[in-house]
Amino acid sequence: MVSKPLGVRMPPGGRGIICCACFTNRWDSSSYQHSKLIKIKPPSFTHFLCYISLDEMLVHCRAVARGAERPLLVGDLPFGSYESSTDRVVFFRVLKEGGMDAIKLEGGSPSRITAARSVVEAGIAVMGHVGLTPQAISVLGCGNCKAGCFSVVLECVPPPVAAAATSALHIPTIGIGAGPFCSGQFPFISGYSKVLQAVRSSRRSDQQSTPGVEGRSIQTLVSRFDRDLSWRTGVRIIPVECNSSNNFQVTKQALESAYLNAQETGIKIKGLILANPSNPLGTSLDRETLQTLMDFINDKQIHLVCDEIYAATVFAEPRFISVAEMIQEMDHVNRNLIHIVYSLSKDMGLPGFRVGVVYSYNDSVVTCARRMSSFGLVSSQTQSFLAAMLSDQIFVDNFLKEVSKRVAKRHLIFTEGLKEMGVSCLTSNAGLFVLMDLRQMLKDQTFESEMSLWRIIINKVKINISPGSSFHCSDPGWFRVCFANMDEDTLQTALQRMKHFVLRHRENKKRKSFQENLKLSFSSMTYDEHVRTPTLMSPHSPLVRT
Repeated sequence: MVSKPLGVRMPPGGRGIICCACFTNRWDSSSYQHSKLIKIKPPSFTHFLCYISLDEMLVHCRAVARGAERPLLVGDLPFGSYESSTDRVVFFRVLKEGGMDAIKLEGGSPSRITAARSVVEAGIAVMGHVGLTPQAISVLGCGNCKAGCFSVVLECVPPPVAAAATSALHIPTIGIGAGPFCSGQFPFISGYSKVLQAVRSSRRSDQQSTPGVEGRSIQTLVSRFDRDLSWRTGVRIIPVECNSSNNFQVTKQALESAYLNAQETGIKIKGLILANPSNPLGTSLDRETLQTLMDFINDKQIHLVCDEIYAATVFAEPRFISVAEMIQEMDHVNRNLIHIVYSLSKDMGLPGFRVGVVYSYNDSVVTCARRMSSFGLVSSQTQSFLAAMLSDQIFVDNFLKEVSKRVAKRHLIFTEGLKEMGVSCLTSNAGLFVLMDLRQMLKDQTFESEMSLWRIIINKVKINISPGSSFHCSDPGWFRVCFANMDEDTLQTALQRMKHFVLRHRENKKRKSFQENLKLSFSSMTYDEHVRTPTLMSPHSPLVRT
């Protein structure tokens, strides 16, 4: 057992071990000031592409070691570097040349246990890895930790099995898709902000929001805002309530009400975040609404973060108006409070490139964003490709026109198909989705009824939709459905399934109504019989039997 010299022990009081699996070679030691972090530099990014050599692995190990002083560093040996070798030089090189504190070996077969025991006896700390072993994806390891490992990784192991293993072993277990009961978790990350998210999510005892954190009010809440803001930083979200009575339009009264309520509860509002065009509404903000929003944040001296990721999906009036355009007309607004977020994932259909833009008039924000970008750099090849593509103005103009044309066509097909079956949608002019109104299909106007209907559509109808409550919608019965992420045949299949479900629901409703009316009719006839004669009806009366 070598866990004591390494300082890796079972966490007291249920606190999780904070772990981090690194894929890049740029790291800042400031990321680990408040935590004890076991940090592995694995060759996982090559598991399903190609297997790198030991020399290449050592380059990455040294790069990670230069950027981290406090964490325990565990080097993952590349596939083929140790399976058939009995020479311990390979293991010593990882420690001496790579700057690692320990090594990780995959598999639980008897030969691997023997190899691990031999390495431990040589004075090298070993972390085991069982369950799904990516380097040998066709073989699932199922060995044990009798080789003297100081810790073991459980990958894709059923949570009950992982819990039993964690309870039985006297060394920490680190889970990768193995449930919440391991001693620690490995989130695979790249980027400083995701490091903070990983540290927070790994500390199970700190899952409650930090008291006194600053709040942010938002307009029409996108569900990912909860995830991206709250999960990473603990920032509290204060939704601005919009309802269907005015087509979910944001008003000054709603903003003031949310702001005042937050102040009364001791929450300091620091900014307003909104999506324009809106997700899930599929609507773009008009000029008057944008002026109201900008006057509001200027009066309160709070920041405005506008997500314009769906800017080019507008296919009908009103046309898209950027906050950057409004600033040119509103000289009295403090520009240092305005920040715009954009990405190529929606308009250009390039989500896999992971390219985003922060456009701010605040020098401090730009400087901070520039420094943070070092932890999630866009590759030179991607930059070169995008620069060449976006420089072709004719191509870009034609591409965006075609996008708008196709989105409009798909929107029309889908909404008309729903209209034929008696299902309406919120009038929209942008986005890759619509907000579908199924309030008439609820058992009662509650969010519990909404979730029940959602489960039926997901499990029985087999259509992937999102309930309005996941977007903090104030009215139950609204559902967002995407129509642009499928071909037309699939779209027609979805419409047919939805039509069958709606018609069947309507028939069931009519049948139930008929039975209730029939029962009421019989009750009325019985009452009339009592009125006509003082004699009670015979128990053998055909009417009673009916």
